[in-house]
Amino acid sequence: TCGWSGFLCRIQYYSGKGVVQDYAQAFFWAEKAAADGIGSAESLLGLLYYSGKGVTLDFEKAREIFCRLAETGEPFYQVYAGMCSLVKTTEGERQEDKNRNEQVAVSWFEKAAKQRNSIGELMLGWCYAHGVGVEKDAERGKVLMSRAVIRGDMLPRNYEVILEGVLDTEK
Repeated sequence: TCGWSGFLCRIQYYSGKGVVQDYAQAFFWAEKAAADGIGSAESLLGLLYYSGKGVTLDFEKAREIFCRLAETGEPFYQVYAGMCSLVKTTEGERQEDKNRNEQVAVSWFEKAAKQRNSIGELMLGWCYAHGVGVEKDAERGKVLMSRAVIRGDMLPRNYEVILEGVLDTEK
């Protein structure tokens, strides 16, 4: 077991504060802390699987983690659960697959947007603007995306990672 000390260690390796940045070590310590029931460590595992940093890219594992965490009602997890429902990676290449479920993604984005989560609104707007998982409605998409920007909420640092596999997805 490693408890909170392992959790704090993983943060240092992930951010590179006080130690050389090492995603593999971040994964190692996050896995131990998650096994000890530290929920935030589990979310880092999901991020690492989603980004492929420190571990082999695995959208299925990221999807399992974030869908489970999203059930707590936390909008950050709901956004990632939605993202993982849109894309999957096999052998390093993003592609559609049998687990891709646009309607499930929209459902997670709606839940996050209802809590005024700016990325949830942004992604829900993107889905409407492009007809992904919903009937295409460019005006509604524009309103949702604008709402997120106008409110001026701080977007997470890893915002680009969130959109990376989706914005280039063709319907």
